Amino acid sequence: MRCFLLFVIILLSFSLEFKAQNQLVSSGQFFEGEPYLAIDPQNPQHLVAAWMGFQFNEKIVIKTSVSSNGGATWSTPTALPHQQMGNSSADVSMAYDLQGNLYIAYIDYDNVGFTNGAIICRKSVNSGLNWGAAVVVRPISSCPNKLCIDRPWIAVD
Repeated sequence: MRCFLLFVIILLSFSLEFKAQNQLVSSGQFFEGEPYLAIDPQNPQHLVAAWMGFQFNEKIVIKTSVSSNGGATWSTPTALPHQQMGNSSADVSMAYDLQGNLYIAYIDYDNVGFTNGAIICRKSVNSGLNWGAAVVVRPISSCPNKLCIDRPWIAVD
């Protein structure tokens, strides 16, 4: 019986020690939402979070942050730039390829008049610490009179 109680006490102490804690990743004063989390398949302690966040004088932008210790701490959020001044961004998703490159997809568009916009893709060769140039995947002009760039997602093979 004593061994069983000792085992239970040790088990409880370990479970309390390694219990996941909530961590504030974004610290925006206004809207911060629609998050997406990517886990590096080669290192599950490496996490990349992306979300929509309000940026003063830029409307909604896509922000990213990186953790190398399973989410215990996070890097300062980075905002991805718009394709055109006055645009807004939304609907972020991410995926890793087999070589460890991370890709991010989202929309960047004029959310008032819908005069411009596109599904954007960027590549990171260092697991989300920095992002490459924006590549237009599908412009809004490819489907006139339709909202064809809403809710993109990404899969990498």
